[in-house]
Amino acid sequence: MTGSLGRGRRTYRLTIGVTLTVLVILALSCLAWMVGGDDDPDPPVAAEPTVSPSPAPAAPELSWSPVGPRVVVPDVVGRNAAVAAQQLGALGFTNVLCTTPDDDDGFRPTAEWTVTGQLEAAGTTMTAGNGPFYLRCAPAR
Repeated sequence: MTGSLGRGRRTYRLTIGVTLTVLVILALSCLAWMVGGDDDPDPPVAAEPTVSPSPAPAAPELSWSPVGPRVVVPDVVGRNAAVAAQQLGALGFTNVLCTTPDDDDGFRPTAEWTVTGQLEAAGTTMTAGNGPFYLRCAPAR
């Protein structure tokens, strides 16, 4: 009987070894599945049909146009401020202002003032319009 008892222990050990090996393999498989997710990719999604856009109508070409015409600035130095303002107004400068060394804000030219300088040099081409055109003025003598 001693011989059969030894075989039983070997069979028992073999069974336990195989069982432990299978359990380890299953545990590793479960762990791999939990970490890596399932091996089946998501089912393919049908691509949405592509629609080629119809050609857009041509956009109008945008261009900037100045407020007024381009004019050559006249020399008004030495003239009466009211006369100079009228001359500049006839060219399209609608906002002519006089300044003095004491007043840089500007005021409307009157006959009591003489133009002693102008901010825009004579002969300069510029756009006439509503922007202020500054003249340096002094009291008339």
